[in-house]
Amino acid sequence: MSSMMRGLTGVLLAATQTLAVAQPAATSTVYRCGPEGKQYSATPCPAGSALPDDARTVQQRREAEDIAERERKLADKLAAERVAREKAIVPTTAANVGPSAKPASAASAPKKGKPKKKPKASAAKA
Repeated sequence: MSSMMRGLTGVLLAATQTLAVAQPAATSTVYRCGPEGKQYSATPCPAGSALPDDARTVQQRREAEDIAERERKLADKLAAERVAREKAIVPTTAANVGPSAKPASAASAPKKGKPKKKPKASAAKA
């Protein structure tokens, strides 16, 4: 490819990109389809109906976008607070789920308190 063709191709490519950016997005009709109208399509469908165009002004759209952005920031902040609260929670552990084993020192230590009396054998009187 010659340098002249490469230069021309570059200029055409730049011009095409500039025109694509400068052109507003083409509005296309959106159709509501499906048995309950819960599906949307860019092509007409049987028993479908065309949705009306967005009739909001530029200012109304900007205000709606600002509100949505504030709500996104608030949701992010609340989620971060929730995560922080959850991290601060110390899980409890079971105190005793099975038979308790006595420590070795307690098992070998002499017991304190009154000694147990042996029952007396009853003598048979004749």
